[in-house]
Amino acid sequence: MSTLQDFLFFLQRVRLCTWNVGNTDPVVDDDIVKLLKLDSTECADIYMVGLQEIKVDFGDTASRILNFASETYDDWAEVLLNILSKRDYFLIENVKVQAISLSVFAHISHLPFIHFIRTDVERTGIGRVWGNKGGVAISANIYNENVCFLNTHLAAHRDKDHERMEDVLEIFKEINFKRRATIQSHDLVLWLGDMNWRIEKFSKEEVVSMIVKKEYDKLLHKDQLMKHMKHKGVISEFCEAAITFPPSYKFDVDSDLYDTSEKQRVPAWTDRILYRVSPHSRTMRSAFARMLHLFSIKPHDSVPQSDIQIIKGSYTSLMDFQNSDHKPVVAECIITLPRNDNSCLVDIEILGSWVAKSKGEFQVTYRKHMQPKDKDYLALYQTPFTEYRAYKAWMDVPKMKTKPNKAGELTQSCKFSTSKIKETGKYRVGYYSNKMSCLLALSDPFEISTIDN
Repeated sequence: MSTLQDFLFFLQRVRLCTWNVGNTDPVVDDDIVKLLKLDSTECADIYMVGLQEIKVDFGDTASRILNFASETYDDWAEVLLNILSKRDYFLIENVKVQAISLSVFAHISHLPFIHFIRTDVERTGIGRVWGNKGGVAISANIYNENVCFLNTHLAAHRDKDHERMEDVLEIFKEINFKRRATIQSHDLVLWLGDMNWRIEKFSKEEVVSMIVKKEYDKLLHKDQLMKHMKHKGVISEFCEAAITFPPSYKFDVDSDLYDTSEKQRVPAWTDRILYRVSPHSRTMRSAFARMLHLFSIKPHDSVPQSDIQIIKGSYTSLMDFQNSDHKPVVAECIITLPRNDNSCLVDIEILGSWVAKSKGEFQVTYRKHMQPKDKDYLALYQTPFTEYRAYKAWMDVPKMKTKPNKAGELTQSCKFSTSKIKETGKYRVGYYSNKMSCLLALSDPFEISTIDN
């Protein structure tokens, strides 16, 4: 039986991963499965993967400095896309600048409720034009909540604490999305990356000794990021789960030994995962919580008491990965969203059988207050569906010739030419909204066959 709580809250499980991959090639598929826990019985709704120091060639670097768009993903993003799409996840968006990449995926069941997807980047490297350091961000409206996904790679070295803060301030000031939204104007910000904050005062030998003894509290007391979180400013608005794992940097490659080179880098928690719920959203959620209390409804164990809850034991480093001098750092959380009117805006129904080199029929239904706009289009996608740009054919949305029914819905009959389709098999039809920068709907999978079949 549904309770009042089921009508008030919507839960989404998010898995996050940040990894400085050290200019290495992508790991094999089995390692990606392990990295993201894809074989878990409790699958995530959203995967957020932020990488630093991915391999780039000079041509790609130069084009991005000159702001030329690249139509290809980095090798890591392609591997992630290939693996996750086979498990019914699609790419919300990927954004990269030089060696910094961010990919966000969602289960295909959530596609109709993810709108207004935007990206932006800010370079803080050499001369503030080089993208080896900086931030990349994705903004999306998810179930009517504005969420910002942020990946940063900040200035390196122990004595560059001030420079790191300057990087942060510049990234938060300069990253703006098309709706003029800033990072901090979002209801929720998920921020991860190689933030490069270090442990002050202690020598390498002292730090390693405390790591062996698991005296993490003593080390965290001298952690530069922890220091900033205690003072007023941008960083103080963010939260972090308790750190119960050893520093993720710096290791000898292909080993679990902290740096044995001549430089003898001091180990540090450079790779971090933070989150921020806006004060306005926090106040609104508190009102929902008070309402639950008023009706004597106690959330069951899987429902967090606050807006976002890091699942216990999930914030950790993965020591088995040895191909970089950093260990990947992962976390898993449950986000509590107010349950608003989450009905689909558009519905697509396939009619009859579709045959290659012919025209297939389908029907588009626009829910109340929804109408087709200029530059909207319909696209044909092969399965497994990967992302909105991967269509095999497309067509402009036909002009409406009917009036709304009593429920305020508009229904439109369409025909799609399959003359450009060279492969038979499973396909989907999607509706792309130019205004919302996203697909509003995907049909169920259907078969396109040859005449002989």
